Amino acid sequence: MYKLAYRSLFRKSSMLRKLLLSILCLICVPSVLIQIVTIQHSTTQFTEAQHTQTLSCLQSVNTSFTEYIDAFDTYSIKIANADDVELPLRKNLAGYDLYKAASKIKEYDSAYPLIKYVGVYYPSTDRLICNGYCYTLADFADLYYPHGADGYQAVTRFFTDTQGTSFFSTDEYADRREAQLLFARSVSVGGGLKDNAKVFFALENSRLQQWCRSFLTQSSGVAIQLTSGEHLLHTGVLTGQLLATQEYSAFAADLGSYIFRLHDEDDTLIYKYQSPDSAFVILAAMPQNMINENLNQYMRQVRTSLILTLLAMLILTAVTAYINYRPIMDLLRRNAPMLDNTAASELELLQSAFFHRDEQISTQDNLIRTFLVSDLLSGDQADPRELARYFPAEEKMYFAISLTDIVLSTSQIAAMIEQANQMFGIELLITTIPRRKESIFVFLSRDIRDFADREEKLSQAVLRTMGAECGFVSGCVVDNIQGVELSYKDAIRNYYQITESLRVPDAYPTQAIQEFGNHIRRNNLDAALTLLEQIRLQLPRYSAMHQKLIGFDMVRTYIHNVAADDINELDYVLSPDNVPMMFTVLRTTIEKRRRAAESVSKDINREMKAQLVAYVNENCLDSDMCLTAAADHLNTSIYTVSRLFKEATGMGFKDYITSRRLQHACHLLKTTSLSVNAIAQECGFERLAYFSNLFKNEYGVAPSVYRANP
Repeated sequence: MYKLAYRSLFRKSSMLRKLLLSILCLICVPSVLIQIVTIQHSTTQFTEAQHTQTLSCLQSVNTSFTEYIDAFDTYSIKIANADDVELPLRKNLAGYDLYKAASKIKEYDSAYPLIKYVGVYYPSTDRLICNGYCYTLADFADLYYPHGADGYQAVTRFFTDTQGTSFFSTDEYADRREAQLLFARSVSVGGGLKDNAKVFFALENSRLQQWCRSFLTQSSGVAIQLTSGEHLLHTGVLTGQLLATQEYSAFAADLGSYIFRLHDEDDTLIYKYQSPDSAFVILAAMPQNMINENLNQYMRQVRTSLILTLLAMLILTAVTAYINYRPIMDLLRRNAPMLDNTAASELELLQSAFFHRDEQISTQDNLIRTFLVSDLLSGDQADPRELARYFPAEEKMYFAISLTDIVLSTSQIAAMIEQANQMFGIELLITTIPRRKESIFVFLSRDIRDFADREEKLSQAVLRTMGAECGFVSGCVVDNIQGVELSYKDAIRNYYQITESLRVPDAYPTQAIQEFGNHIRRNNLDAALTLLEQIRLQLPRYSAMHQKLIGFDMVRTYIHNVAADDINELDYVLSPDNVPMMFTVLRTTIEKRRRAAESVSKDINREMKAQLVAYVNENCLDSDMCLTAAADHLNTSIYTVSRLFKEATGMGFKDYITSRRLQHACHLLKTTSLSVNAIAQECGFERLAYFSNLFKNEYGVAPSVYRANP
């Protein structure tokens, strides 16, 4: 009976089997073929994009390195024009004058992060000054390079034979100095017409390697060489032996070739970038396994998409089969009523989402002290009584301001303060002020000796906290809290002095650029456009290098004086050499801001105030509710939250929270039989004694008495 039933079923379902086969052939198979062709095409495009991206990074390295060398050339002229640098030319010279010359030259050691030290060699007196000391050339070569080695003789010839600008690359010697790259420029010291000295800059290869890795994170080797073939830097698989091979020499000489395959175990690709406008050739080695890592990740995503497509086709086929098999199932039941119909069971997969939020703790005293300092720096009137309370005059305290461009979140600020205290035992306050991009570090100590090397201490603390390097510019040390504004202005002035050290022309428009930034910060856009046009018309007076510097300074000044949303259109103009394009984009951006400002309501913070008040009202009974939580919710600083809340409600943040909690406590005391302790916990008070004191101060009676006599 059962055999007859199944045979009948098979005969009646022949049309259905043909239908299912047609679906698989007409839909599934073409879809899979299309996916395969698409994958092959996408893989080719992905590989080409990888090549293009790597060459773009090499171009950035070339441009940046060229700018560094141009800056060193400019510094050489400034050093040659310094009065103290002329002193070592004299035969009979007092030791103090040599110390003055050495101190003057050592000031330039920290001009750029790549510089290890700066020195000057005087052939007429055989004196060489660097690192604050004076040497003979033989003593310098013996101290910094192995005596009797080829490097010792080579460095001597480098200082005595070469003229103009030149490079010298050293190897790494055991128990001596690590590998270095020297850049030297012959200059005229003392106003003569003939070059009588040589200014040189020493760059550590380890710093150069680290700098190159900031552009090329996946490279296994980087090399920098002159177009003449002289090697300045080579790391990793790009060894000196490899660069000296015949195959590589042919690759380097071919201007139309930019990729060279090194047939090693990793199948490494060597990328080359050589610009006709630059004297340098940049190379990077990329093992195929590194390049293929991104490709493999992409392929995994494509494979997942293909599987989902096949799964969708199978589901479509299954649905079609179910719809068409349903009448056949009825036929089977009629012909074989004794067959059991097995029901399929489904397994439901449940996922639970947990949201973790880091707990941020900030004490009230530190918050208030930060607010007071922010008021002083922003020009607002600070309460003298609060200043006397939190910065008492009888406790002798010194203050200094340090600025940096890094932006820290609330949690990072807390971690930074803790790290600085653990590492060096120093006390910090960290804040920002409106319309300024710098993070402001307020250094406090009762011992003025703690302020020595404070920039280095802060840099180490930031490196330990955030894993990133940064520089600081500091102001003078003051002995009272009222003087922090003076220290802040001094820090800003020092920052501009550092940037102005590159400016050789006496008529460089530094003041005009600063006024341009002031107009942008104050939203005087018409005046900013007028000044922008004046500076643009003065550009032909300067060299091409200084035109580029002026363009970069204008863009940087604009970025430092506007909000983050206003600088998106300026990101791409920081790399091109087209200075007129910088001014065109600046003018267009400012005009857009001016048009937007004319159409926006004066109360630009209204929506943020409404969100803040709504958030506080909704969460005021939470014991974790504080300024830090509200700042994180609005993605802004606690200083801004405090200002906006005061403007929106007319009350301080803490007073408002306390008032709302006490009102809710009164309601619970009247309408529930909960204990006073339970009501305190319900209203966000962690300690019963604190709640009772606040309640009694507000209503004149204790909570239990209020309940008995409402």
